[in-house]
Amino acid sequence: MSQSHQIYYYTIVFIAMLFTFYKLRINKLSFLIIIVFWEGLFDYLGTITISILPIDIRKMYNAFVVLYIFFLTVNKLFKLHNYKERYIIITFLLFSASFWLSFILNGGNVIIILNQYLYKYTIIIFIYFYIRYIINNQNKKRYFDNIIIFVIKIQIFLSIIKIIIFGFGEEFIVGSVSYRGAAAAVVLPILFLIFYWLFKNGDLKTNDYIFTISLLIICIASGKRQPLFYFPFFFILLSTYVKKTIRVTSLIKFIPVGILLFYLGVRFTPSFTPESKVWGSFDFEYIINYSLRYYTGFGKFSYLKDGGIVVARNRIGGLNTFFKPKMVNLNTTEELLFGKGLYDVVSGAYGRFVQTGETGSYYRTENIGLVGNSVLLLYSIGYSGILSLIFLGLLILNMINNKRLRLVMVLYYFWDILFYYNTFIFHIQNAIIVYNIVLSSNNLNIYSKGKLYE
Repeated sequence: MSQSHQIYYYTIVFIAMLFTFYKLRINKLSFLIIIVFWEGLFDYLGTITISILPIDIRKMYNAFVVLYIFFLTVNKLFKLHNYKERYIIITFLLFSASFWLSFILNGGNVIIILNQYLYKYTIIIFIYFYIRYIINNQNKKRYFDNIIIFVIKIQIFLSIIKIIIFGFGEEFIVGSVSYRGAAAAVVLPILFLIFYWLFKNGDLKTNDYIFTISLLIICIASGKRQPLFYFPFFFILLSTYVKKTIRVTSLIKFIPVGILLFYLGVRFTPSFTPESKVWGSFDFEYIINYSLRYYTGFGKFSYLKDGGIVVARNRIGGLNTFFKPKMVNLNTTEELLFGKGLYDVVSGAYGRFVQTGETGSYYRTENIGLVGNSVLLLYSIGYSGILSLIFLGLLILNMINNKRLRLVMVLYYFWDILFYYNTFIFHIQNAIIVYNIVLSSNNLNIYSKGKLYE
């Protein structure tokens, strides 16, 4: 990925940000959403200015976003509307106590740890109260939805531009959202789908189908495979299970489209083809074996060591660590409760904890290959940290009164935290979409019977 190509791309990203400000008007809400969804631009600027200026653009950006969100919510914090919100605050305080006890016991750079605590976790709570305030105002809610939809369209446009400039081989740039990680390309399309389906009250027309299908461009541009499977799965869940209607004619229409999207997605994703190139051959056996190796460590392409097959601690295999914590070098009661500390993992002292290969050995763990974020969390903050964090996410999703929609959201939440990167809620862009879904879904009427809740 050449520097010149990056300059071309991020010039367009910057222009797209100015255009978005022009179209949406500059106010407190639009400024928040746009700045947050253009995180990748500021991350990129940090890489080219840090050697010239004695400042860290990325850290300044993080600090500004935290302070701005605090400014927006300072008079709304802890104005609790119901007992569910009280439990959310209590659980967050318990997580905070566990988080800082882990730091006290394990040490590390306090600035790095504070940045993690504020930017990754604390603002997730702050922004909830601000979005709740927006949702309760009908005019502000309508404007909020329009901002999100416009930002979605910009992400699709930038993904097309990315393909034109970089081709299909670069994962880590995702629209304007990310410069150093492709996790956003996995979760955002699914969340956008759920949000837009609710926005349309579950009644999508032809143009809406075209728009929702175009969301897959975001993941295809970053070579991400999960949405190719999950997108049609969640769309069917929304249209049948959540809406409580099963129309055979709709399924007959959708199944061929789903098959076509899967076929094209595979051909455009190099890692899914035996030739490892765009528009390589469609080999279903290869896809199955690749998926097995990626998620479990088994299959024809399993990792080999000393002449034998290693039980690789990949996405699904990493769950073993919850029942065998010694696999991640947690041996004492103190380590089981509070982990080994976040600092080494966050700073990359021994490389990426979830990196492909045998990086687990540098952390004196047994993981080999890519593992889910749950393994990292267990290693770094222990059982008290990860369990309180999981419970916090469940309490947030429990705000959804619609039992069926809540189950769909919980299903994807668990998949993300156990097997992927835990960005479903604990990443600011995703949190904004999730909170919109959680808080606005209770006011919608999407059941064919004219009654949303049982």
